[in-house]
Amino acid sequence: MADLKNIENKVKKVNELANELAYKANNEISILKHKITCLTVLIGLLFILGASVSIYAIHSFKELFYSMEIEEVETVTYDNEVEQNTDNGGSNYFVNNSNNNKIGE
Repeated sequence: MADLKNIENKVKKVNELANELAYKANNEISILKHKITCLTVLIGLLFILGASVSIYAIHSFKELFYSMEIEEVETVTYDNEVEQNTDNGGSNYFVNNSNNNKIGE
């Protein structure tokens, strides 16, 4: 009988250790499942962000090259007489008939 009680106690200890080991393993598997889920969601969000950026870039380039017409601009030319004043070694250009044709006075 003593041997039977001893065996029952050992079986209970082994069963408790097995239950504790299974509990820890289930916790680790649960944590790993959460990590995999988070990484999958993060990769999905990055993929969506990349797709959005690429679609926006394609749309921007389409708008950039959408109107390829040449605009005709009216140009106005002015003819001014210009004199060069090289006093004191300078090379300054002044428009004629201006009040500001000397520097330093």
